[in-house]
Amino acid sequence: MAFMTPTEVITEAFKRPISTDLVTTQDIEIAQWKYIRPALTENLYEAVVTNTGSVYDTLIDTYIKPTLAYYTKHIIYDEIDTEISDRGVSKLLNDDTNKLSQSQKLDVKETILNKANILLDKMMDYVVQEWSDNNTIYDLYNDFTDVIEEDKIIGGILIKGKTFVNRDDQWTKN
Repeated sequence: MAFMTPTEVITEAFKRPISTDLVTTQDIEIAQWKYIRPALTENLYEAVVTNTGSVYDTLIDTYIKPTLAYYTKHIIYDEIDTEISDRGVSKLLNDDTNKLSQSQKLDVKETILNKANILLDKMMDYVVQEWSDNNTIYDLYNDFTDVIEEDKIIGGILIKGKTFVNRDDQWTKN
């Protein structure tokens, strides 16, 4: 389940409105799974996703949504002016604008990623502060009870599983 809608992503991360067709719920879920879930750690992430009350509203509205919007923008950036059809891949052109060079596009994409990373840092500062202040709703942060991490082969590469230790020591990789 995505934390926000395509319309919310556009409102949060774009200076001008774009078509909601360019931002899919799947794009948002990909960004959420890739960036938000690992940062929150699995147990807290699951608690926030399944939250039916207002217990995590500050976390979601103030920190997760802005972060997620910029990561989603970063993910879809290369597809915004591209169309894939049965006739191949095409660049969409508009006579009223000047296209950026490849170098300029990479600079913009890096800027978007930098903004998302800063927002992620702010989100994690909030979570860690709440956890450090013994706010019990954040006890699941860095709690790896019932989390199984195994060695995996992804894209032909062996990814070693993680060994989790006491949360005061954070976690270390083997």
